[in-house]
Amino acid sequence: MQNTADENEKQKLQDLIQRYEQMKIHASKRYNKVMQNQFKRMNTIINDETKPLSERLRKLFRRDGLTIGALITAVGMIISTVF
Repeated sequence: MQNTADENEKQKLQDLIQRYEQMKIHASKRYNKVMQNQFKRMNTIINDETKPLSERLRKLFRRDGLTIGALITAVGMIISTVF
């Protein structure tokens, strides 16, 4: 009887581990998709030569907020425009 209970507990734990691993894989795929979309959007803003630099920077910060990535991108855009 004790053996059966232990086996049932062991199976429940293995099922739970598999479920959490699937959730982790799904979350990782979703995160990668979101990051790819964000980089595509940032590249579109950066490479839009029809708009002045100030408008592109405003749009970049409005969309992505004041993040390290947005700041680095903005500095790069300013440097490339000046030189």
